[in-house]
Amino acid sequence: MIIILNFNYKIYNMKYLITSILLMICLIGKSQSSLLVNDKLNIDSLYSNKDELIIHSGVLEFEGLTKEQLKTKVKNWGGTKFVNLKEVLVSETEDQIVLNYIDNSMYMKTMGMKMDYSWYIRLVVEFKDGKIRCQYFDDGNTYQPSDKGVSIRSRSYHLKDYFKENDGIKTSQKMFTMGMISLKENILKNFSSIKEFIDKKDGDKKEW
Repeated sequence: MIIILNFNYKIYNMKYLITSILLMICLIGKSQSSLLVNDKLNIDSLYSNKDELIIHSGVLEFEGLTKEQLKTKVKNWGGTKFVNLKEVLVSETEDQIVLNYIDNSMYMKTMGMKMDYSWYIRLVVEFKDGKIRCQYFDDGNTYQPSDKGVSIRSRSYHLKDYFKENDGIKTSQKMFTMGMISLKENILKNFSSIKEFIDKKDGDKKEW
């Protein structure tokens, strides 16, 4: 009886171990970004247009809305997204607005240490009846003070400066890879939030 119980106990432990390993494999697989190719980030995966430093460009369509209505809705979105819309709204015409904001999702990681990098993003939104186009530009690093006396001026670097070319292909330096992916994914969330906000009907708003 003791031998049988011990044998069953070993089988249970083995099943538990196998289940744990499979779960870890699944989690690791899910954590890998679709932007990576052979665990490397190519410059064309980060930028949709590397020459113009466009990280993401997309068109959103809204049937039945004029460009004036869309412009008002995007500005309302900006008013809820940012602390002070007036501080990030740097240009406005009849057909376009330009927002310049700071994204805090970029970081560098090396030797187990993580250093956050705040990054300027320039968002250009163009309006036509029934649709808008959003372009997110890499506008460079923010000012980085240093206690060693060597500070980095704002907009001294762009994300492309953290890529190296090997065999004709530019891939990001490993210490910046996950931080760049985090930044890109945050921009895609920002883009999606515009559509969600405009699609929301007035009746969907909560009563207060």
